[in-house]
Amino acid sequence: MKKINKKWFITTGIAIAVSWTALFTCMPMAKTTSDKVNDAKDGVEKSKDNLEKSKDELEQLENSKAQLEGKLASLNEELNEVSLQLEHAQNDLVQKQQAIAEVKVQLLQAEAQEKEQYESMKLRIRYMYENDTSMMQMLLEGDGITDVLNKVDFLNAMAQYDRKMLNEYSATKDAIANSEVILEQEEQALKQVVAQVESKQQEVNHLVSETSNEIAKQTENIENAEQKALAYEKELNEQRNTLKALEEQEKEEKAILERQKKELSNTKAGAGGTLDDGNKSGSDSGGYDQASGSSDLKLLATIIYCEAGNQPYEGKIAVGSVVMNRIRSSQFPNTMLGVLYQKSQFTPVMSGRFAIALANGSATDSCYSAAREVLGGVNNVPNCLFFRTVIPEKTGIIIGNHVFY
Repeated sequence: MKKINKKWFITTGIAIAVSWTALFTCMPMAKTTSDKVNDAKDGVEKSKDNLEKSKDELEQLENSKAQLEGKLASLNEELNEVSLQLEHAQNDLVQKQQAIAEVKVQLLQAEAQEKEQYESMKLRIRYMYENDTSMMQMLLEGDGITDVLNKVDFLNAMAQYDRKMLNEYSATKDAIANSEVILEQEEQALKQVVAQVESKQQEVNHLVSETSNEIAKQTENIENAEQKALAYEKELNEQRNTLKALEEQEKEEKAILERQKKELSNTKAGAGGTLDDGNKSGSDSGGYDQASGSSDLKLLATIIYCEAGNQPYEGKIAVGSVVMNRIRSSQFPNTMLGVLYQKSQFTPVMSGRFAIALANGSATDSCYSAAREVLGGVNNVPNCLFFRTVIPEKTGIIIGNHVFY
């Protein structure tokens, strides 16, 4: 094998590093698993805060509803009392109106009796004065002075009786009339009481209605708050599961990284021997000596060909994106060659198929086109550092036969 000029290799490596530095300055860096873990932790804390706030809100709403229910119970008791007062006042008014009706009847009767007595007395007086001869004859025909005096006393007594009865009927009529006035005054007072109690009843009824509406609104608010709390609780559980999965992935990646650092050190040591000694076989390092002299475009197009040659164009872009994501990640080597030759990462490299494809120039035009787009900044799986064939247990972005995660 032709010995490689070490000075040229170093110069070329520096130029490539400068070019990639300029490119990375213009491109957003993909998030590492550690970044995702931190984001997930922040999300968990935020969800915890939201859940606690929603629980506090729910507690306040329930306390408010309890207070409103207490107020409603008091209002209902007050309404019952007011309703009883109104019932009693209405009964008293009805009784008073009945009494007034009875007094009116009595007054009519008294007025009729007074009028009858007056007419009777008037007839007797008229009879006595219109028939003076008869009266004188009745007195003269008497048997002595005693009989005459008795008859005179009788006539006086009759006149006094008529006057007495007339006065009594008149007094009775006046008393009944006074009673009617008093009863009517009491009726007016009772009507005012009934009106006041009815107004109070309407007021309490309005308060009962308003309080019931407020309770209904609070009940709806409580249901919404419960739904919100359940949503935050579900979100928190999902974020905890995500965080757990990311922490496990981070732990796995760190273990892989530590192991691969050692393996890469050994690989680079072997590659260094090849650079210094052209007689050493490149097959011992999986074709590293040959790959180290290839451009990043050729390396990337070849690994795309080996891993996704039979996949759709988007799948080729995705494989190239994973390689670039690793180069940008602090958990992986920062060169194309270092990423590709990490042990146990790319099956075609481990099997030697990558070296054969690289030597034969097997990468197709579509693989080169995908590699150029990726090197130019295209990335359809920006947060993914791994990919494998699709299996039910692994979730991620599925493109073709691969799942990227």
